[in-house]
Amino acid sequence: AQLIVIKQVVNDNGGTAVASDFLMMINGLNVPNTANPFPGAEAPGVNKIVDPGTYNLTETGPSGYAASFSADCSGSIAVGQTKSCTVTNDDIQPQLIVIKHVENNSGGTAVASEWTMNVTGTSPSPASFPGAESPGTTVLLNAGSYNVTEAGPTGYDPTPSAECSGSIAVGETKTCTLTKDDQPAQLIVIKQV
Repeated sequence: AQLIVIKQVVNDNGGTAVASDFLMMINGLNVPNTANPFPGAEAPGVNKIVDPGTYNLTETGPSGYAASFSADCSGSIAVGQTKSCTVTNDDIQPQLIVIKHVENNSGGTAVASEWTMNVTGTSPSPASFPGAESPGTTVLLNAGSYNVTEAGPTGYDPTPSAECSGSIAVGETKTCTLTKDDQPAQLIVIKQV
């Protein structure tokens, strides 16, 4: 029997993996005279001679990819039969959760939506939006470096969390919290005699 294994990799969200980064494994069958597991290969794939029987195909490889298996990636194969299994891995779009938190403990009255949040990176969506308290706003973007900035009322001290800038990988979710604390007012009293 022959089992043709085709590995497809879709990198539409910043992923960089290639077919050979994934190791394919035929389970349940004897695979004589050849390596098992073996590196994945794009079409026309890898043709494996196998003994007949019941099987399933599994894989290991880079994280951040969602796998889908065609129908012939598991089942049974008979003497003289040829089956073709296609395993597709699509990079999972990263997510950045942006939370705008406002503390009004010194008489301030501003609310989160008075700030405009701006996300730079690779194809952020949305890239600019009003601030929102928890659970915040989810921004979809491609893998790579990013930065979150804001514009809004004055008189507040900013405290951004560590994940408000840096790098994000496929399949990763990060949370950026931008806290603004209202500054206490100051009254300067001068006495002249």
